[in-house]
Amino acid sequence: MQFLKRKAAAAAMGCLALLANSAVPAFAEETPQSTGEPQAPTTAQSTPTAGIASTARLTTGSGKPARAGIEVNAFAWPSEAELKQKKNGEKFELKPLATVETTDDGSFDLNKIAAAARVASGKGPVNVTISAVDGSSSYLFDTPLASRQDAGKRTIGLSAGSNVGAAATDSRTITIAPRKLGDADVKRAASLFQGVVESRQASAASWPGGRCTASQEKEFPQTYTQVGATFVHAPGAKGQYKFSQGASTEIGVATSLSGSAGTWSSGGTLSQESSFAVTWTPNTGGVEFYKVASIPAQYFVTCQDSQGFAHFDHRVRSRELTGGSTRVVGSGFSETNFCTNLDAGSTHEIDNSTAISWSSGYEVSKAIGFNLSSRSGFTTNSHQTYTAGKANQRLCGHYGYPNGTPRNVKIIP
Repeated sequence: MQFLKRKAAAAAMGCLALLANSAVPAFAEETPQSTGEPQAPTTAQSTPTAGIASTARLTTGSGKPARAGIEVNAFAWPSEAELKQKKNGEKFELKPLATVETTDDGSFDLNKIAAAARVASGKGPVNVTISAVDGSSSYLFDTPLASRQDAGKRTIGLSAGSNVGAAATDSRTITIAPRKLGDADVKRAASLFQGVVESRQASAASWPGGRCTASQEKEFPQTYTQVGATFVHAPGAKGQYKFSQGASTEIGVATSLSGSAGTWSSGGTLSQESSFAVTWTPNTGGVEFYKVASIPAQYFVTCQDSQGFAHFDHRVRSRELTGGSTRVVGSGFSETNFCTNLDAGSTHEIDNSTAISWSSGYEVSKAIGFNLSSRSGFTTNSHQTYTAGKANQRLCGHYGYPNGTPRNVKIIP
């Protein structure tokens, strides 16, 4: 993302830190083989995700916590139904949700933002852009954000951000690193944001925080994002996967300063909810990964804070799910630590309510040079069903027993 600090006298710009990585990290688990005609070959791999986050933290270029008092603005993207009506070049506003400030350790509370997101949506996660500028450091990160109430009836922020790109997620905190800006970017920002301070001051009465706008630059061909899998390694056994209406999937977002080939990196995630249902035919042997169709689009995003400090970038995001589906043949996990015996012919349905990340599950390499992450399992609207072929076949979870938090489940002799 690019930024411009508007001052009467232009100062020399310092260096920003590079994003943590320029490709999606790899994880040692399921890797599909040839995917056939519907989509290009993929190397989707999965990892358990550590949970939700209720705080986020900005860091310096060296990885240390950013200072206290940095203004952080949160903006909501339009719904999928609204986005797919936008034409190339049509500018639209991202809805301001909340303005917060960092504390002494560079962190900020997601609760206030989540409460605003809850009011904005009324249900489900809202796709949020987090924006902040501090001197020569520019921050932009996308995450789905929802909320719930704890035992004390307080609103608690929940972020579904995966550990990809510039952000690393554990059960408590998302860490967001700054971006690097070159001299040519400074000049371009200066030309784009001439007069931005004046326009910001003119609209201050209607919203005291920052502002973000976006426009679609281009649409890419339909592609696929991974939502689930079955693992069948027992004779006569079957596995089936269902992605129901209302099921959510989290998909990676790519970011680039210039939008040129070779400059893309991961910049957060978004959530999309299915308005359709897909039930794949049973898997009678081997590993199958299941995917739903998506149309990605490239957007140009510009943001400024309440002081007129501005930044911008190009982003590739899934614009909409189309209702299409496909499957991929893959390989599974070897661990058999969490197994339980089954009765012959018995059927066991497992709700996918614990999230699984597929590090290369969103197939956009033709657009940006690499695949982005996908993540499934936010709700019980997607699930696996296994049927035992013989008595004492075993159902095994990868990271826990099938009735607990297994992430992935397989059936074996």
